[in-house]
Amino acid sequence: MGRSVNLTILLGNVGVDPEIRYTSNGTPVARFSLATNSQYTDTSTGELKEITSWHNLVMYGKKPADVIQKYVKKGNPLHVVGHIA
Repeated sequence: MGRSVNLTILLGNVGVDPEIRYTSNGTPVARFSLATNSQYTDTSTGELKEITSWHNLVMYGKKPADVIQKYVKKGNPLHVVGHIA
């Protein structure tokens, strides 16, 4: 089988303030949602329409959780690069 790539790039707005929880071994886990928008032209009316997609993000580890807790707030624009698990 050949090589494959699991890379995701999201650019959107944070939907809720992040929630930080901890696993049983003490690893911080940050959770929040991100809204991304795309536009298209309705072929029957010629009207420009917008679609919002919501992404539930989960990030593990002390460093990511610290950065998220300090800088990420509801409504902030955010650029995220990662993989889909």
